[in-house]
Amino acid sequence: MKTLKCYDCDESFEAETSTGMLNHFYGHYMKEHEDIIKGGSDEDKNNWMKKFNSDWNNN
Repeated sequence: MKTLKCYDCDESFEAETSTGMLNHFYGHYMKEHEDIIKGGSDEDKNNWMKKFNSDWNNN
């Protein structure tokens, strides 16, 4: 089980798989940070995924 903190607030999530963690993050971002999901550029989204993958693999 891994724990990661939201990059845009202090909420933390736990999951056993990266897909599970992404599902937590997606639901959270759509509720709390919808503007980031809907207003982010492709570059912003790619950078977010790179950071997530790095954090997931090094956690």
